[in-house]
Amino acid sequence: MTPKAIVLDRIKQIDHDLSIELDSIHSPSLMNGLGGSVLFYVNGYTALRNEAMANKARQLVDKLIDELQANEVTHSYCDGITGVGYLLSYLSETDLLDVDVDEFLEDVDKHVLNETSFIISKYRDLDFLHGGLGMGIYLLSRYPKNPPLRRLINEVLDQLIDLIDHDIMGSLPVNLIMNAISPGASPARFFNLGMAHGASAYLVFLARYLTQFPGHPRALDVMSRLVNYIKTFYRPATGNEGQEGAFPDIINFGRHGVYRVPLGWCYGDLTLSIGFLMAGEVMDDPALRQFAETIALTTLQRDSLEAAHLSDACFCHGTTSMAQAYRIWYRASGNQAFKKAYEHWITLTLEMGRFSDGIGGYKKFTGTDTGLPGGIPKYDRITGLLDGATGIGLVLTDYLEQDKIDWERFLLWT
Repeated sequence: MTPKAIVLDRIKQIDHDLSIELDSIHSPSLMNGLGGSVLFYVNGYTALRNEAMANKARQLVDKLIDELQANEVTHSYCDGITGVGYLLSYLSETDLLDVDVDEFLEDVDKHVLNETSFIISKYRDLDFLHGGLGMGIYLLSRYPKNPPLRRLINEVLDQLIDLIDHDIMGSLPVNLIMNAISPGASPARFFNLGMAHGASAYLVFLARYLTQFPGHPRALDVMSRLVNYIKTFYRPATGNEGQEGAFPDIINFGRHGVYRVPLGWCYGDLTLSIGFLMAGEVMDDPALRQFAETIALTTLQRDSLEAAHLSDACFCHGTTSMAQAYRIWYRASGNQAFKKAYEHWITLTLEMGRFSDGIGGYKKFTGTDTGLPGGIPKYDRITGLLDGATGIGLVLTDYLEQDKIDWERFLLWT
């Protein structure tokens, strides 16, 4: 079989196994529930012109809205109404499924606006997945579509830019994520460089803001200083133990950080390079674009699971995010080295689908059972976009090089 035939067969397996799982999934979550499955089926329909996949997507949208209305959900981008609202707005805007959600989204806009104001004023929380920045991404996308709320949305977006500026200047309180990881830890200030919870997402938010409001002086100033601040932590990667990356993941106020960071979407040089790329494009800065490409090129040497510190195929920090990142870089640069890396990580992704009881052969690595001899690795069946089969399916569907939807926007990679 050709590589594309193998990929198509794997997509069909994911579709089959996922269909069985969906009856038991009730969370509307974009990243961990029904929302990611909608993206998989819409992208599958767009690429394969498979009407059955379109019907599944429509059924899932109906179920998703029913679950939202029947249950109390958070406002977060990851698991709550913000991420789902962003998905429904995109589907309505692109007319992919002919869904009528305008009235529903106007209510979502009000709820998200109020919650964002509360979170950033009380907690000063800039987290993408769980805090104010993810909500800001949604509100920025809704600004052109809801004229009555534009003034209030603009005020909130300005507050988010101010908070990013404060984080650069070192005036934000203890990072909320670090508090959750280490409750009761001694007070300290951290600066997170990741996409899921930190500065890589700041870069994309500001890039999108400047795309919508070109030349905005305050946003340009904050973007420029953010780029320069992040670059102060740059250490050319040596490939040696302890210095495998050019940037750390999280640094404390004393500028101590770990440069041995897994590659993937959530953290690491590759996701940060995409943030720099988007910043360079919106600022019309060829030098920054070149710097971003240089960072991406240095990751090519980490071409094994061991070197990249990966344990599964999932998108958050697995082989599929590696593949998709190099696909993005190949599109942006035309550099054949990125195309070769993309093919390499797709091959590794196919090899990872080895579980007879997985979803399309895939499971997520969930740790090592130290209570068993030799420390047996544990794997679970997971359907989600970040940690499961739908994210893997999206990347594999793109490999077919047919029509596609802009699903990377939901992960801040476009």
